Amino acid sequence: MRTYSGDSIFDIPELVDMIACHLSRSSLAMTIATCRRLAQHLEPFLWKHVAINYRPPLRDSVLRHRHQIQTLSSSVNQYYFEPLMTGLLDLKPWSSNWPNSTKSVKLPNLVRLELDGEDNDESYIGKPLSLLQYCPNLTRLNMSCTAILWHEKIAKQFNELLPNNLRHLEHLELNGNSASVKMSLPLLEACILHPQLQELHCRFKIRVNEQEFMGWMRFNDTVESMRAGNRWSGYSFVSKIKSLTLPSYKSGFPMTFLTQLLKVHLRNIVSLVIPVVYRNVGISEEEAFKGLCPKLQHLSWSFAGEDTYNFETIEAFVTSGSKEVGLKTFSATFCSETGHFAGSNDAFLGVLADHHSESLEEIELFHCQEIESYEIKDILTSCRKLKRLWITPGYEAKISLYLEDIASEPWVCSDLKELWMTLCRDNLEEAKAIGAPAYAQIGRMVKLETLFLGFNKNEQSKEEFEAFRLDLTLEDGWLAELGGLAELQHFGMAEDFWSKMGQAEVEFIYSSWPRLKKITFGSIQRYYRKSFEQLPHWQWLRKNKPFLEFEYDEWTYT
Repeated sequence: MRTYSGDSIFDIPELVDMIACHLSRSSLAMTIATCRRLAQHLEPFLWKHVAINYRPPLRDSVLRHRHQIQTLSSSVNQYYFEPLMTGLLDLKPWSSNWPNSTKSVKLPNLVRLELDGEDNDESYIGKPLSLLQYCPNLTRLNMSCTAILWHEKIAKQFNELLPNNLRHLEHLELNGNSASVKMSLPLLEACILHPQLQELHCRFKIRVNEQEFMGWMRFNDTVESMRAGNRWSGYSFVSKIKSLTLPSYKSGFPMTFLTQLLKVHLRNIVSLVIPVVYRNVGISEEEAFKGLCPKLQHLSWSFAGEDTYNFETIEAFVTSGSKEVGLKTFSATFCSETGHFAGSNDAFLGVLADHHSESLEEIELFHCQEIESYEIKDILTSCRKLKRLWITPGYEAKISLYLEDIASEPWVCSDLKELWMTLCRDNLEEAKAIGAPAYAQIGRMVKLETLFLGFNKNEQSKEEFEAFRLDLTLEDGWLAELGGLAELQHFGMAEDFWSKMGQAEVEFIYSSWPRLKKITFGSIQRYYRKSFEQLPHWQWLRKNKPFLEFEYDEWTYT
């Protein structure tokens, strides 16, 4: 048994660690301020994580404790950032001897840095870069790159700093607005050729004009020359990047560029976010994507390009890629920021189910326009590991799952935890017979924690619409079939469902779903919310479940 000869229990390092981990930052600060004996033991823990967001810290305090700082979050402006930049007031970031032109605050133990915002003053832009050159052990960096990519010399300095001063960097997240192809290409090259980088997330937009478009074609030649050892010799040119988010590019990345990049330089990719892909005419997708990303498990794709979209491209990608392990998660969006919707998906979901049914765990499709009911059925009846199916409709969408398809075959995804469904029915008479087994199918997903139900008004008659409003009642509908969802925590429904509920239904919800924390009501306008909450049955539910949250969504899910 280990013994300690100190005069205080705080001479035991393990005990100090345990106490510090259980104290909030405010409690640590108060303890340090009131007890000098404890201060010398606990002060290092207070300075492990520093956030400079609301007021500048004392310059002397930062300098005194700089060796203890492990994570740092700061706003990049002269008022907040200056205490960290002692000795940099006369910095000229574009000078030829910039790396050695000034002294800086050294943070040798800093492993995580987040720089929020940026100062567009040319005389100040280089100061965050000056801080980076004195953080040799940094492993995670999150910062805005807009101002940097607006100035060619500073952008070049940043690209040189990555492999030379930040050799241990593993996670890099670059945020911002827009940047030119001329500036973005060298940045991507520097990141791809970094010796240790494993995660790269480029959350900025690339603006493109006709003169710069061919820059994408020159990218491959540039990286190939680096692989041959013409620059930065001694580095491994097989990138270690496993998680990649490409910058947003509204016209779409040329397919030839994308395949060359992924096949040659990014063979270890596990997670990939692709904004938009432009299909090159005359090129076979199957041949282009053959053997692509064999280790890929997580794929996010956008169909919402301003100029073009093509479902054959994603079908070929899904068919040819991820051969070693299979996709675990797939997400896609069908609507651009300007409201442009992609159209029919040509049985794309069926292709996804055919090739990855044994591995798929999550599917998220946002703002969909048209998906056939049998495709959704194929997912639910073939993907045994599925835990999340989230399909949200776009404007005047046709993405319904028919009650007949729900009841026709048993669902195999018994571990399903999150489900968003837009329902539909063929005709009123058949629905009366099929409603109970259809809702019972949903009710058998006993691990569900989140369930959203919507109704497609675009494909239904007025009579069918009125009938749907009774579905989640006890007397005329099938709410009782959902009684087995004891793990349900979040329940969402469009107005078609909640409008006919009464006292019997809310009492059923109260007794059958004991873990319920939130109900989301669709299509309730702001002016009606107060009147809605005063309805007696909802008041009763709020009274008996005081921590239950009511959430309102003004637009209809369908």
